[in-house]
Amino acid sequence: MPNAADLETTRPSGWALAAFFALLPAAGTAGALAIAPLQAVGGLAAAPRAWRHLKRPSAPLLLFSAFVVWAALSALWSPYPDHTQAFKLLGGALCGLLFIANADTNRRLARAAGAAGAIVFALMLASEALTDMVLLRAANPGEPGALIARSLGRGGTLLVCIVWGSAAALLRGGHIQRAIAVALVALTIFVATKFDVDANIIACALGVIAATLALAWPRATILALCVALASWLLAAPWVMQALPRAENGALPDSWAMREAIWRYVADQIQVRPWMGWGLDGPRTFTDMLDVRGISFRGISLHPHSASLQIWLETGLVGAVLAASALVVGGVALARMLAADRIAAAAAAGSLAAFGLFANVSFGLWQEWWIATAFIAAALTAAARRDQSIRS
Repeated sequence: MPNAADLETTRPSGWALAAFFALLPAAGTAGALAIAPLQAVGGLAAAPRAWRHLKRPSAPLLLFSAFVVWAALSALWSPYPDHTQAFKLLGGALCGLLFIANADTNRRLARAAGAAGAIVFALMLASEALTDMVLLRAANPGEPGALIARSLGRGGTLLVCIVWGSAAALLRGGHIQRAIAVALVALTIFVATKFDVDANIIACALGVIAATLALAWPRATILALCVALASWLLAAPWVMQALPRAENGALPDSWAMREAIWRYVADQIQVRPWMGWGLDGPRTFTDMLDVRGISFRGISLHPHSASLQIWLETGLVGAVLAASALVVGGVALARMLAADRIAAAAAAGSLAAFGLFANVSFGLWQEWWIATAFIAAALTAAARRDQSIRS
């Protein structure tokens, strides 16, 4: 008689999940931009079976959905003429939720495929770091080295966000699998120090600390992380305005520019505090800033802070919905994982790393970045003990 894993791989959803993690190393090494459409296929393939996970939504899922819908609706009052991002956001969120449900439905397959994919991904990035990016240089002849390193740095960001669920899956195994889990995290730390991305180093360190704390205090660690992220989200505009300016030379140019952008964004939030400027509205801003003789737009595509971006584009309503989803979701997750230290460590590591990146680096609505969050959540769901995840 076939075992559970055999049955999982005979389902279309199982094939799609296995294919996603098989393609993840190449897609991630190439810069991670392709993971969003790949994840959409992995989610939609599971729609008939996975839909039952979403039919009776819990409070966290309702709050998350309300935030996503509000953000999409904010395109109606955005001065930016192209509103396609609203549909991308709605579609990405739905496909991401279905992807999580797929990983839970095909849990044993998700653990095995996710762990294998993360190992190969980490090895590919480490190889690129040690060989002066030989693979991507060969695939992109004539491309400047700085742009290739930027793609690999983005791949490193993806790895730092998803490694915790993959390592947790390996920790469920025997001595050899546990040793591989430790080696995988160590390899991720090595990758994080390459490609000149400071945020990768900081996020990886925070992930290690959070995962370690969760092994000892699972419930308290998850609650503390979610409350801290929600509190920062609500307070960010006023904190940025109140902080003393960094002295000249105290920060590298890139961080000094971020500081100037964050202060500028905090000022713009005060102009439309209740409903915000609308989805992608800040793309119409033309104000220029100057830092150490470097002139740049106050906002080009995004403000390098999810918390400030939520306030800026969706206003107080969006900020309260997002913070509520974080707190209520954190309470539910802490309760769910209170007796499952390994899965709690995966959740805590993912939350800490993703929270750091979200508040210093990427635009909140970038498709690959949204997909990264759902991959991390799916791997954490699969890493749980055999009880089923319910969103």
